Amino acid sequence: MALDDRIHFAIHRAAGNRRIAEILRTLHDQIHWVRVSTATLPGRVERSMWEMDQILRALERRDPDAAEAAMRRHIRNIAKSFRAIPRTNRKRARA
Repeated sequence: MALDDRIHFAIHRAAGNRRIAEILRTLHDQIHWVRVSTATLPGRVERSMWEMDQILRALERRDPDAAEAAMRRHIRNIAKSFRAIPRTNRKRARA
């Protein structure tokens, strides 16, 4: 989780968009809750790290289209994973 936070904050800083960075800082607790919830799914942590690697590789290549596609895929997969968690488990993770 700490590495994931560092990666996300590094991307926010590098984007140079203060408004977006501030919005994401405000949402940090909710984002953390979703991460903790989805981490219980088999293979999700490994898949998420692979997705983040794809984002970082695209950023290193300075390929904004690939970075955007990888980020959209990552967010879509997180949302899909979150919907796969039974509602009772989502509530338990938030407590």
